[in-house]
Amino acid sequence: MKSYPMSIREFGKNNPDIVILLHADGMTWMTFQKVWPLLKLRYHLIVPVIPGHDLGNDGRFTSVEEIAKELETWLLEREYHHIHGIYGVSMGGAIAAKFIMDNKVKVDAAVLDAGVLPCRHNKTVSAFITIKDFFVTQFASSNLAIEHEYPEDRYSSDYVGLIKTMRQHMGARSIFRTVDKMDNYTLPSKTPKIGTRIQYWYGSREAKERKDDIERLKQILPTTELVEVPDMGHAEYLVHQVDFCAELVAFFEADNIAAAAASAAGLPAMA
Repeated sequence: MKSYPMSIREFGKNNPDIVILLHADGMTWMTFQKVWPLLKLRYHLIVPVIPGHDLGNDGRFTSVEEIAKELETWLLEREYHHIHGIYGVSMGGAIAAKFIMDNKVKVDAAVLDAGVLPCRHNKTVSAFITIKDFFVTQFASSNLAIEHEYPEDRYSSDYVGLIKTMRQHMGARSIFRTVDKMDNYTLPSKTPKIGTRIQYWYGSREAKERKDDIERLKQILPTTELVEVPDMGHAEYLVHQVDFCAELVAFFEADNIAAAAASAAGLPAMA
């Protein structure tokens, strides 16, 4: 497999505040198609097509670290030194975590939706976890398994169709590389002073699967606010575009809302 430059889609380019959307592993950037029509009314949206997940080429997934660095370089080359918000789901959450902790670009707020946090075990245990995760993911890549994990009555036929198309495009080798790099990326041993407000979202129907990630999150980013979304499965919130966008905007604009409320009450804005 070859390496290709990461494609990036943009929407709402005339808006001053930049928001980055990072899709999940085994899914496409098109899984945001229900939410970008609403979000682009307020934000300049930047939506990377993550390597190994581009239906336009057979490129390979590189690594969480390389993708975060490539995104940082792309932004800085265009003089984008400040990002209003970043949202990443699953693998996208891993890239978002690496991006904000690299601290090369200032980020006001971040949402890690079921974001994958790296394993913190010795090489033998980490290898075992990677192999286990690969077989689970590979088994879940058949159409029947996808329909079971993402039932159309909850996710919509269009959404499920996108997942099927991407899983067929990737193949076993690409899936293994993605799982391996996603499980074993590196973050600083000490949390840098990043000044980013962070929430970790997860659906109540996937709470058990997110338990280990949440425990690692508490060690790596202890000030993160946990938000359990009722009656939602993995990456399901994106299907409920109005509720999703309202929740995301409310968090991204929390500081502005507080400042406006303080101003209206004749109080000084909180720093």
